[in-house]
Amino acid sequence: MKLRIQGDSIRLRLTVSEVAAVGRGEGVEETTRVGDPPLSYSLTPLASAEAVDATFDGGAMRVSLPAATARRWAETEEVSLHGAAGAVSILIEKDFDCLEPRQGDEKLDTFPNPKA
Repeated sequence: MKLRIQGDSIRLRLTVSEVAAVGRGEGVEETTRVGDPPLSYSLTPLASAEAVDATFDGGAMRVSLPAATARRWAETEEVSLHGAAGAVSILIEKDFDCLEPRQGDEKLDTFPNPKA
């Protein structure tokens, strides 16, 4: 799972296997050892969630979404989900192959790019 933060926006990009896990009701998590404590971020489907939401506590950013929404997203061609946590915009996307390869990018477990 890739994380991009810009101003008041959060963007998560998930691989094929991560989308499948979220669709099954499982959470996915990553950690970046940039400090003490390290920064961790996760995406978790919750049966009790009513919308996409995010919280930040003790070096952990936790994004949640309704389990039914996660299941539908994983099972369809739908590319992204949108939400907000106060003033923060949240975008959750399927990670596609890049059209122009870049050094350091890997094409492992990404979705085929529909523009290829």
